[in-house]
Amino acid sequence: MRVKSRFDCIFASAVATQFLLGCQPGEKQEELSALPAVSVPAELKHPAELVGNWHEAKGKQTVQLNADGTGEFTSKITLGADVTKGDPQSFDQKTSTKWGVKDKTFYFTEIKGSGPLKYDWVMSGGKFKLSNSGSKLSYSRVSDKPKK
Repeated sequence: MRVKSRFDCIFASAVATQFLLGCQPGEKQEELSALPAVSVPAELKHPAELVGNWHEAKGKQTVQLNADGTGEFTSKITLGADVTKGDPQSFDQKTSTKWGVKDKTFYFTEIKGSGPLKYDWVMSGGKFKLSNSGSKLSYSRVSDKPKK
């Protein structure tokens, strides 16, 4: 049972990293440099314009941002036959997070299996866009009914 628990932790960490860095299976990826440690400001805001549910443009991720600074992201994961030793399997991987902004910097402050991450953010043409030196993500609003 210990092997399964260790595998689950490694797998959850890999999924969180895939989501946050914008990596998609089968895409050619540029070499990623080590991410610098992120210092999170003590006072973060949770702007109403960001609160809600967002769907990533590539269709593999959704992010729920709640007004209290909590949230959840969901990634569609597909495991090929080489991994499952049978038929390919798809499932949703959900990960809780905390978030906030200061000026034009967006922070994921707590994510299982990862340290804090920061992005530049902007609202443009009704889209919520995150970017840093390693990735660019674009989200469209799905729903205005997040958890309170």
